[in-house]
Amino acid sequence: MVFQITGLKFKFMKKILIQLIVIFSVLVTQAQNEEETLKPSVLIPFTGMDYVRVVFSKDLILSPSNTFKAVLKSPDEKILWQGEVKPNTAVNEGGNHLAFTIANLKPVLWSPGNPYLYELIVQQLDKGVVKQTLKERVGFRSFERRGGNFFLNGKPLFLRGIAINPPGRGIPSGLENSRAFALDYVKFMKSINVNMIRIPDAEEWYDVCDELGMMVFGGNYGGKVAGGEKVEAQTKVGDETDGGFPADYDKGVEWYENQKLGLIAHHPGLMVYAMTNETPFAGKRGELWEKFLDYAYNKLKKWDETRVYIANAGYGYGKSGDITDIHRYWGWYYSSPFTFLNIRDEAKINPYAGKHQPLTFTECVGNYTGPDGRYNLTPAHKNPSSQLAWTGHAAQELQAQLADAHQSFTFRQATESFRQLRSVNPDLSGVFPFTILFYNWNTIQKFADMKPKPVTEQVKISYQPVLLSWECWTPNVYAGSVIRPIAHIINDANDFTDLKKVRLIFEIRDKAQQILFSDSTQLADIPYYSTAQKRLELKLPLNLVSGKYQLSGKVVSDGVTVSRNFYDLFIADEIFTESVFRSCLENIHAITSWVEPIFLESTPRIPSYPDEWNELLKRSTAGFQDKLRRGMIPVERIKEYQERLVFELKVIRTMQAISYMLLFSDVVRFCDDPKNPDLWKEGLIPPEIDAMLPEEGKILRGTGRGSVGGSLVAWLLNITQGVDPLRFDLLFERFLDVNRVPKMELGL
Repeated sequence: MVFQITGLKFKFMKKILIQLIVIFSVLVTQAQNEEETLKPSVLIPFTGMDYVRVVFSKDLILSPSNTFKAVLKSPDEKILWQGEVKPNTAVNEGGNHLAFTIANLKPVLWSPGNPYLYELIVQQLDKGVVKQTLKERVGFRSFERRGGNFFLNGKPLFLRGIAINPPGRGIPSGLENSRAFALDYVKFMKSINVNMIRIPDAEEWYDVCDELGMMVFGGNYGGKVAGGEKVEAQTKVGDETDGGFPADYDKGVEWYENQKLGLIAHHPGLMVYAMTNETPFAGKRGELWEKFLDYAYNKLKKWDETRVYIANAGYGYGKSGDITDIHRYWGWYYSSPFTFLNIRDEAKINPYAGKHQPLTFTECVGNYTGPDGRYNLTPAHKNPSSQLAWTGHAAQELQAQLADAHQSFTFRQATESFRQLRSVNPDLSGVFPFTILFYNWNTIQKFADMKPKPVTEQVKISYQPVLLSWECWTPNVYAGSVIRPIAHIINDANDFTDLKKVRLIFEIRDKAQQILFSDSTQLADIPYYSTAQKRLELKLPLNLVSGKYQLSGKVVSDGVTVSRNFYDLFIADEIFTESVFRSCLENIHAITSWVEPIFLESTPRIPSYPDEWNELLKRSTAGFQDKLRRGMIPVERIKEYQERLVFELKVIRTMQAISYMLLFSDVVRFCDDPKNPDLWKEGLIPPEIDAMLPEEGKILRGTGRGSVGGSLVAWLLNITQGVDPLRFDLLFERFLDVNRVPKMELGL
């Protein structure tokens, strides 16, 4: 069939077709936006333990002469309160809202253990005739900051959180936005003792959390407020994001109240607002952000006093808002899992310490693995270097096993350190690992397909409401020796009760879980939200064979076991030790047999460098900036690092060791990139040398040995690798000291 269309008709039909395509595109876009955008609640109830303040738009008023009636009804249809209410102008930016308050109530309170929800019914009447009926669910609860702690319904509370959760994490959209999936997911999180999750604005998810008693951390998890502003390129201290905020601060506040936070404010499970995430905290931009956030926080606190605010999640250090919140990926991108010990002294991790506020880590742990369990080696990212730090060059068939083990270990160190050290730093109030708990995300058809990783078992242990946590610094011991572990018992019972008639039972078990040693001790009562410590002295049986064992324990209160935990040990017998020494001697003999003697014809001389002092300054500064940019220098300790760098450079200059350091810097640069033209005169490599160089890749070399590990300059020049001397409190004077005749030895 052939159609013949005149030019005029074709143009007309083409125009209609284009219009239809545009209209269709708009409709599709609108449908997508309606599907993806959270619509504001008509009624926003702000609740305390004995009141509710209800806010709604003036646009709902059908007639100025109309009256209003409100009813609060329990799930079993019992009336908590009913009567006429008279709305007044609400505390709300824009002045377009009304509010009424119902006070002196005696409701059943909402809590994670009893998420009790009432129904609020508001009727608009015209001469006694109902013209409009609006409904919303209400949960009565109080969540506040008192000094350095959070309080839920008048009781102190520790937040046991998880930061990576759906939706918006790659799960098929139709599934992750379904009520059934949200129910399965939140039920699982509660089953592993999580009491707060961070989620985006998703109504189905918030509804489920309200119903199941899961507390929520939500709000603006980005680096821009409202429409933001045009921000010129700024020098960064770390990896801050800066989309800006309105020049008119009130427009930013209006955006928070009527759009971003107002969309989720009607949910009783929502306890913590984020105002921004990882925005600038230092320099000129830091000052401007702090000024805006201070202003917005003070206004928002009057709008919603029933929640607490993190002004700048991760980087704000509590300078604005209610909470000192920090993001640290110790044991993943940098440092080690043991660096979490620094939280015992807030001055070590917060350069602006001074405010008495709750201290939280709403991101930590990391350890990102893929569907097969191995670490994600994301190109042009920090992940590959992190993988090398923790699972190294182990065989591929071992990578998943090692990654799972390190993730669980880091999770335990982060979360249990926060809870153990509350006795030292009582401001420690919550921890939210940003780590992947499931193997599968984008390929699933139901929640069961996600498959929990081994770390979820660690979550269940470390997040026990009543936690027995072992502190032991001798994981590798000999049979017959004495170990002195400390048992920490933290009482965060879900029912807020004290532990009475407490008994600690402890055992040594072999890998078959057979009990080889057992004992117990009676402890004093442990009040709610307090901790107890018991130092033990255990002599291990002499007849144990080399292998893996466990120090296992449980806490019994009033005859009921309330917590269990274990600590892994490796115990060696005499035969194991002898075999290790024998193997070492054999290896030493083999290595020395490969060495050929070298006879020097003259005494070696260290070459001189033109303008050597400025060259050393240039390389050290470049190394400092590179490690700062990659997050290897903690931003809160920049001043300390700078002072150490100045000190070392002065000593190196005084000891006439500048050329020595530059020489070794060139050696490692050569090993790391042999064909780098910057290392050769006029960029040309002599043919006879080029023939000996590898076609590609590096020349293997060590990461630095001996006293040079105490030098920050050596670390910045990449002479040493993996050992930050300040992080591990290493002494530079072991390497160079103006009071000692130098005998420098720098080993690779």
